[in-house]
Amino acid sequence: MQKKENQKYQESIKELEATLAKNEADEQLDLDKIAEEQDTVSKKTKGTMHGTTVQGRSSTESFLPMCQQTGPLFYEPVRKQETEEDKVTRYERVIDTLRKQMENERRLLKQARIQLNRDMSSKTELEILLKQAVDKVISERKAHKKQA
Repeated sequence: MQKKENQKYQESIKELEATLAKNEADEQLDLDKIAEEQDTVSKKTKGTMHGTTVQGRSSTESFLPMCQQTGPLFYEPVRKQETEEDKVTRYERVIDTLRKQMENERRLLKQARIQLNRDMSSKTELEILLKQAVDKVISERKAHKKQA
């Protein structure tokens, strides 16, 4: 049982690592795109002089297309590189929380089973009345047999 749980945890850890690696790769691509855009912006703005560009357009006309944001619409701070120790401690914390959740669920399941057994073993009012009626009929029949 424990081996199966450990295997499930290891599989989820591998999936999380793969997702993390993919997100880091996407972030690196976004950073490369931003660097390229900044290079093109700096090249375009070198030729501007007092409100007009070399091509005869005003600087605001040539600047508008460069201001359009192509990246995410929210601020994402640069993530620090996680050391192996950090990963291990984070995984241990995740495993501990999952273990606590499993213990809690097992406890709740045990309580539910106990309650079900109590409910099934306890007789309802209708069952008690039926038993009394059957006992009364049996006793009456015995009384009739004795009289006959």
